[in-house]
Amino acid sequence: MPNGHSGVPYLSGPVLFAIMFATFAWLPFGHGCWFAWTRAGICLLFAAAIGWRLAYYVHMYSADEYGGAYTPPDVYRQASRRYWIAAPIYAVLTAAAGFGILWCSGLP
Repeated sequence: MPNGHSGVPYLSGPVLFAIMFATFAWLPFGHGCWFAWTRAGICLLFAAAIGWRLAYYVHMYSADEYGGAYTPPDVYRQASRRYWIAAPIYAVLTAAAGFGILWCSGLP
């Protein structure tokens, strides 16, 4: 919207994925069966998604406001380049942190 009164709130994506991660991580069922490992895999995907969205909000959010219409092209390209470089790094780091949380809570 041109008046700035819509859109997604800042850091809402990582918070949503963190809530989904916590929900799946502490489900009370699935210990010792195939679903337990499936649940761990789903949790790691959510943890990686946290890092992916965090990279967007850190590096690309302000440059992408209004579809990038008010950002100079060279600044937009630089922000996009930083985002694409940082996204896999953040995803791996948050997936490792998610694995640590699952490890401490007891993997199946």
